[in-house]
Amino acid sequence: MLEQLGGLDVLGGPRSHNMYHSAWAWAGDTPFRYTKVVVSEFGRTRTPMVISWPARILPDATPRPQFHHVTDVVPTPYEILGIRPPEVVDGYAQDPIDGTSFAYTFTSSDAAGQKSTQYFEILGSRRVYRDGWMASAFGPRKPWVADMSGLIGWDPAADEWELFDTRTDYALAHDRSADEPGRLQEMEDLFMREAQENKVLSVGGGLYAALYPAEMKRSRNTEWTQDEGMVRTPESQAPNLRSGTLTATSVQPLRPGSPGRGGFGTTACAVAGSAPALALP
Repeated sequence: MLEQLGGLDVLGGPRSHNMYHSAWAWAGDTPFRYTKVVVSEFGRTRTPMVISWPARILPDATPRPQFHHVTDVVPTPYEILGIRPPEVVDGYAQDPIDGTSFAYTFTSSDAAGQKSTQYFEILGSRRVYRDGWMASAFGPRKPWVADMSGLIGWDPAADEWELFDTRTDYALAHDRSADEPGRLQEMEDLFMREAQENKVLSVGGGLYAALYPAEMKRSRNTEWTQDEGMVRTPESQAPNLRSGTLTATSVQPLRPGSPGRGGFGTTACAVAGSAPALALP
Protein backbone atom coordinates (compact mmCIF):
# COMPACT_ATOMS: atom_id res chain seq x y z
CA MET A 1 0.00 0.00 0.00
CA LEU A 2 2.86 2.41 0.78
CA GLU A 3 4.15 2.07 -2.78
CA GLN A 4 0.68 3.00 -4.06
CA LEU A 5 0.77 6.19 -2.02
CA GLY A 6 4.24 7.26 -3.15
CA GLY A 7 6.81 5.15 -1.32
CA LEU A 8 8.92 5.92 1.73
CA ASP A 9 8.74 9.68 1.13
CA VAL A 10 5.09 9.80 2.26
CA LEU A 11 5.83 8.35 5.72
CA GLY A 12 4.99 10.85 8.43
CA GLY A 13 2.92 12.99 6.09
CA PRO A 14 -0.83 13.55 5.78
CA ARG A 15 -1.28 10.62 3.37
CA SER A 16 -0.13 7.90 5.76
CA HIS A 17 -0.70 6.57 9.25
CA ASN A 18 2.32 5.82 11.39
CA MET A 19 1.44 2.18 11.83
CA TYR A 20 3.22 -1.10 11.32
CA HIS A 21 2.78 -3.01 8.08
CA SER A 22 -0.29 -5.17 7.45
CA ALA A 23 1.97 -8.22 7.05
CA TRP A 24 3.17 -7.77 10.64
CA ALA A 25 -0.43 -7.38 11.77
CA TRP A 26 -1.30 -10.66 10.09
CA ALA A 27 1.74 -12.36 11.63
CA GLY A 28 0.64 -11.11 15.04
CA ASP A 29 -2.71 -12.87 14.56
CA THR A 30 -1.10 -16.31 14.30
CA PRO A 31 -2.56 -18.93 14.07
CA PHE A 32 -5.53 -17.04 12.63
CA ARG A 33 -5.81 -15.37 9.23
CA TYR A 34 -6.14 -11.74 8.18
CA THR A 35 -6.22 -8.48 10.12
CA LYS A 36 -8.68 -5.97 11.54
CA VAL A 37 -11.55 -4.85 9.28
CA VAL A 38 -11.93 -8.51 8.26
CA VAL A 39 -14.44 -10.29 10.49
CA SER A 40 -14.76 -13.45 8.42
CA GLU A 41 -11.95 -15.02 10.48
CA PHE A 42 -10.75 -14.87 14.09
CA GLY A 43 -7.71 -12.73 13.27
CA ARG A 44 -7.99 -9.46 15.26
CA THR A 45 -11.45 -10.47 16.53
CA ARG A 46 -10.60 -13.39 18.86
CA THR A 47 -9.25 -11.56 21.89
CA PRO A 48 -8.14 -12.91 25.27
CA MET A 49 -9.91 -11.56 28.35
CA VAL A 50 -8.74 -11.71 31.96
CA ILE A 51 -11.22 -11.35 34.83
CA SER A 52 -10.19 -10.76 38.42
CA TRP A 53 -12.64 -10.88 41.33
CA PRO A 54 -10.77 -12.19 44.38
CA ALA A 55 -13.86 -12.17 46.57
CA ARG A 56 -15.73 -14.60 44.32
CA ILE A 57 -13.39 -16.17 41.76
CA LEU A 58 -10.83 -18.65 43.00
CA PRO A 59 -7.44 -18.77 41.20
CA ASP A 60 -7.76 -21.05 38.19
CA ALA A 61 -5.26 -21.33 35.34
CA THR A 62 -7.69 -23.17 33.03
CA PRO A 63 -8.73 -21.05 30.02
CA ARG A 64 -12.46 -20.86 29.38
CA PRO A 65 -13.37 -22.25 25.94
CA GLN A 66 -16.96 -21.00 25.87
CA PHE A 67 -17.79 -18.67 22.97
CA HIS A 68 -18.67 -15.11 23.98
CA HIS A 69 -18.78 -11.65 22.45
CA VAL A 70 -18.15 -8.10 23.63
CA THR A 71 -21.94 -7.61 23.84
CA ASP A 72 -21.86 -10.07 26.76
CA VAL A 73 -19.74 -7.80 28.96
CA VAL A 74 -22.57 -5.57 30.22
CA PRO A 75 -25.05 -8.40 31.00
CA THR A 76 -22.44 -10.05 33.22
CA PRO A 77 -22.23 -7.40 35.99
CA TYR A 78 -25.97 -6.83 35.57
CA GLU A 79 -26.53 -10.45 36.55
CA ILE A 80 -23.97 -10.35 39.35
CA LEU A 81 -25.43 -7.16 40.85
CA GLY A 82 -29.07 -8.01 40.17
CA ILE A 83 -29.59 -5.00 37.90
CA ARG A 84 -32.60 -5.01 35.61
CA PRO A 85 -31.97 -2.86 32.51
CA PRO A 86 -34.52 -0.05 32.14
CA GLU A 87 -37.11 -0.42 29.43
CA VAL A 88 -37.50 3.36 28.99
CA VAL A 89 -34.90 6.13 29.46
CA ASP A 90 -35.96 9.80 29.30
CA GLY A 91 -39.12 8.77 27.48
CA TYR A 92 -37.32 6.65 24.88
CA ALA A 93 -38.00 2.91 24.67
CA GLN A 94 -34.76 0.94 24.88
CA ASP A 95 -33.75 -1.91 22.62
CA PRO A 96 -33.33 -5.19 24.50
CA ILE A 97 -29.78 -6.15 25.46
CA ASP A 98 -28.66 -8.95 23.16
CA GLY A 99 -25.73 -10.21 25.22
CA THR A 100 -25.50 -13.29 27.42
CA SER A 101 -23.87 -13.18 30.85
CA PHE A 102 -20.71 -15.27 31.19
CA ALA A 103 -20.77 -15.28 34.99
CA TYR A 104 -21.50 -19.02 34.82
CA THR A 105 -17.90 -19.59 33.62
CA PHE A 106 -16.39 -18.13 36.82
CA THR A 107 -16.73 -21.38 38.74
CA SER A 108 -16.60 -23.94 35.93
CA SER A 109 -14.16 -24.20 33.07
CA ASP A 110 -16.14 -26.93 31.32
CA ALA A 111 -19.66 -25.57 31.71
CA ALA A 112 -21.78 -25.81 28.59
CA GLY A 113 -21.63 -22.55 26.64
CA GLN A 114 -24.75 -20.39 26.90
CA LYS A 115 -24.03 -18.12 23.93
CA SER A 116 -25.84 -19.71 21.00
CA THR A 117 -25.76 -17.20 18.15
CA GLN A 118 -23.70 -14.16 17.15
CA TYR A 119 -23.39 -12.25 13.89
CA PHE A 120 -20.45 -10.09 12.72
CA GLU A 121 -20.31 -7.52 9.90
CA ILE A 122 -18.01 -4.67 8.96
CA LEU A 123 -17.70 -3.07 5.53
CA GLY A 124 -19.16 -6.14 3.83
CA SER A 125 -16.97 -8.70 5.62
CA ARG A 126 -19.25 -10.95 7.65
CA ARG A 127 -19.71 -14.14 9.60
CA VAL A 128 -22.23 -15.83 11.83
CA TYR A 129 -21.76 -18.26 14.73
CA ARG A 130 -24.27 -20.88 15.89
CA ASP A 131 -23.52 -23.57 18.49
CA GLY A 132 -19.90 -24.15 17.46
CA TRP A 133 -20.36 -23.75 13.71
CA MET A 134 -19.22 -20.62 11.92
CA ALA A 135 -19.94 -19.49 8.35
CA SER A 136 -18.12 -16.54 6.85
CA ALA A 137 -17.61 -14.42 3.74
CA PHE A 138 -14.41 -12.38 3.33
CA GLY A 139 -16.16 -9.44 1.67
CA PRO A 140 -15.17 -7.04 -1.12
CA ARG A 141 -12.27 -5.16 0.42
CA LYS A 142 -8.71 -6.12 1.30
CA PRO A 143 -7.68 -3.63 4.03
CA TRP A 144 -4.05 -3.71 2.88
CA VAL A 145 -4.96 -2.54 -0.67
CA ALA A 146 -5.60 1.20 -1.04
CA ASP A 147 -7.40 1.07 -4.41
CA MET A 148 -11.16 0.64 -3.84
CA SER A 149 -12.31 1.25 -7.40
CA GLY A 150 -13.44 -2.37 -7.79
CA LEU A 151 -16.06 -2.02 -5.05
CA ILE A 152 -18.59 -0.28 -7.26
CA GLY A 153 -19.56 -3.52 -9.05
CA TRP A 154 -19.55 -5.70 -5.91
CA ASP A 155 -22.53 -8.02 -5.46
CA PRO A 156 -22.80 -9.37 -1.87
CA ALA A 157 -25.03 -12.21 -3.07
CA ALA A 158 -22.15 -13.53 -5.20
CA ASP A 159 -19.65 -13.74 -2.33
CA GLU A 160 -18.18 -17.16 -1.57
CA TRP A 161 -18.86 -18.48 1.93
CA GLU A 162 -16.77 -20.84 4.05
CA LEU A 163 -17.85 -23.13 6.89
CA PHE A 164 -15.87 -24.10 10.00
CA ASP A 165 -16.41 -26.21 13.10
CA THR A 166 -14.79 -24.10 15.81
CA ARG A 167 -15.00 -26.93 18.36
CA THR A 168 -12.50 -29.11 16.48
CA ASP A 169 -10.74 -26.55 14.29
CA TYR A 170 -9.25 -23.85 16.53
CA ALA A 171 -7.29 -22.10 13.76
CA LEU A 172 -10.14 -22.30 11.21
CA ALA A 173 -7.86 -24.15 8.81
CA HIS A 174 -10.39 -26.61 7.36
CA ASP A 175 -13.25 -25.27 5.25
CA ARG A 176 -16.20 -27.68 5.55
CA SER A 177 -18.48 -25.98 3.02
CA ALA A 178 -18.04 -28.70 0.37
CA ASP A 179 -18.84 -31.42 2.92
CA GLU A 180 -21.87 -29.70 4.44
CA PRO A 181 -23.61 -27.58 1.77
CA GLY A 182 -26.96 -27.86 3.53
CA ARG A 183 -25.57 -26.59 6.81
CA LEU A 184 -23.74 -23.79 5.01
CA GLN A 185 -27.00 -22.60 3.42
CA GLU A 186 -28.71 -22.69 6.80
CA MET A 187 -25.93 -20.54 8.23
CA GLU A 188 -26.12 -18.03 5.36
CA ASP A 189 -29.88 -17.77 5.92
CA LEU A 190 -29.25 -17.33 9.66
CA PHE A 191 -26.89 -14.44 8.97
CA MET A 192 -29.53 -12.65 6.91
CA ARG A 193 -32.11 -13.08 9.67
CA GLU A 194 -29.68 -11.73 12.27
CA ALA A 195 -28.70 -8.87 9.95
CA GLN A 196 -32.35 -7.95 9.42
CA GLU A 197 -33.14 -8.09 13.13
CA ASN A 198 -30.09 -6.02 14.11
CA LYS A 199 -30.42 -3.33 11.40
CA VAL A 200 -27.26 -4.40 9.55
CA LEU A 201 -28.75 -4.25 6.08
CA SER A 202 -27.72 -3.18 3.56
CA VAL A 203 -24.61 -5.35 3.88
CA GLY A 204 -21.54 -3.25 3.20
CA GLY A 205 -23.42 0.03 3.57
CA GLY A 206 -20.45 1.47 5.44
CA LEU A 207 -18.50 1.48 2.17
CA TYR A 208 -20.73 4.19 0.70
CA ALA A 209 -18.85 7.09 2.26
CA ALA A 210 -15.53 5.72 1.01
CA LEU A 211 -16.88 5.54 -2.53
CA TYR A 212 -18.71 8.87 -2.39
CA PRO A 213 -16.80 11.02 0.15
CA ALA A 214 -18.55 14.22 -0.92
CA GLU A 215 -21.77 12.81 0.56
CA MET A 216 -20.22 11.99 3.93
CA LYS A 217 -22.17 13.26 6.92
CA ARG A 218 -20.71 16.55 8.11
CA SER A 219 -20.39 18.13 11.51
CA ARG A 220 -22.86 20.92 12.29
CA ASN A 221 -20.36 22.63 14.58
CA THR A 222 -19.39 26.23 13.88
CA GLU A 223 -16.54 26.34 16.41
CA TRP A 224 -13.70 23.92 17.09
CA THR A 225 -11.15 23.85 19.92
CA GLN A 226 -7.76 22.34 19.09
CA ASP A 227 -5.92 21.61 22.31
CA GLU A 228 -2.15 21.35 22.42
CA GLY A 229 -0.95 18.08 20.97
CA MET A 230 -3.93 17.57 18.66
CA VAL A 231 -2.66 17.05 15.13
CA ARG A 232 -5.73 15.77 13.31
CA THR A 233 -9.53 15.72 13.40
CA PRO A 234 -11.75 13.02 11.82
CA GLU A 235 -13.03 14.33 8.51
CA SER A 236 -16.67 13.86 9.53
CA GLN A 237 -16.09 16.16 12.51
CA ALA A 238 -13.94 18.76 10.77
CA PRO A 239 -15.02 21.89 8.81
CA ASN A 240 -16.25 21.06 5.34
CA LEU A 241 -13.63 22.38 2.92
CA ARG A 242 -14.77 20.44 -0.13
CA SER A 243 -16.76 23.09 -1.98
CA GLY A 244 -17.77 26.74 -1.90
CA THR A 245 -16.03 29.54 -0.01
CA LEU A 246 -15.13 29.29 3.65
CA THR A 247 -13.95 32.02 5.96
CA ALA A 248 -12.47 30.87 9.26
CA THR A 249 -11.18 32.88 12.20
CA SER A 250 -8.68 31.25 14.54
CA VAL A 251 -7.61 32.59 17.94
CA GLN A 252 -4.22 31.19 18.94
CA PRO A 253 -1.82 31.78 21.85
CA LEU A 254 1.60 32.75 20.46
CA ARG A 255 4.78 31.73 22.23
CA PRO A 256 7.09 34.46 23.56
CA GLY A 257 9.29 35.77 20.79
CA SER A 258 6.76 34.94 18.07
CA PRO A 259 5.35 37.66 15.78
CA GLY A 260 2.32 39.35 17.28
CA ARG A 261 3.74 40.67 20.58
CA GLY A 262 3.75 37.25 22.30
CA GLY A 263 0.08 37.38 23.24
CA PHE A 264 -2.98 36.19 21.35
CA GLY A 265 -3.07 36.46 17.60
CA THR A 266 -5.83 36.02 15.05
CA THR A 267 -5.50 33.93 11.92
CA ALA A 268 -8.03 34.49 9.15
CA CYS A 269 -8.12 31.81 6.49
CA ALA A 270 -10.28 32.08 3.39
CA VAL A 271 -10.55 29.00 1.20
CA ALA A 272 -12.04 29.31 -2.25
CA GLY A 273 -11.80 26.05 -4.14
CA SER A 274 -8.39 24.79 -3.10
CA ALA A 275 -6.46 28.07 -2.82
CA PRO A 276 -5.98 29.16 0.82
CA ALA A 277 -5.11 32.67 1.97
CA LEU A 278 -3.60 33.34 5.40
CA ALA A 279 -3.39 36.63 7.35
CA LEU A 280 -1.63 37.28 10.68
CA PRO A 281 -1.90 40.51 12.75
